[in-house]
Amino acid sequence: GFITGHAYDPGHKALVLSTHLGDIIRSSDGGLRWRVDKASAQIYVTDVHYDAASAALILNAHQGLVARSVDGGVNWAVTKIANTPNFDAVLLDPARGLMLGAGEGGLLYASPDRGLSWRLLTPQLSEYMNTVIPAADGSALLASGNVGFLIRSQDAGQRWSQVPVEWRQPMVPANILSLI
Repeated sequence: GFITGHAYDPGHKALVLSTHLGDIIRSSDGGLRWRVDKASAQIYVTDVHYDAASAALILNAHQGLVARSVDGGVNWAVTKIANTPNFDAVLLDPARGLMLGAGEGGLLYASPDRGLSWRLLTPQLSEYMNTVIPAADGSALLASGNVGFLIRSQDAGQRWSQVPVEWRQPMVPANILSLI
């Protein structure tokens, strides 16, 4: 499988990679040796992050799956989020004290407790959401999706408004897969 994400857990000196086949690949010796574990049976894992505030690795995947590990990726506690078949983006936002997640159908979720529980923020939008990030100055959150879709929130994800983008070829806007 191909690598979909990576994170480093400094407390356990663990480098963790995720794959689209649901594998978690980890090394605790600087990459000399690797162990492959299954996150979940044949589930597309979209990314893995390290949350310094809770000293935990956070994994997100399709079928509404979010998992946390507090031991360097050895064991994972799984949370299943209802109503979202694909959960593709997680933003760790320490400034607002929450995590945001986005996925298929434009569903946006927030976790006020570092990924232990999740609540729906928005009604279903018409677009697939790929990425959620804070604005460079920290004043807002941005989320991107397919067909040039870009939305913005200035209230920690409670309300979102579409951001107009003037595309060079408006009939063929780009899929925004990543925001910097």
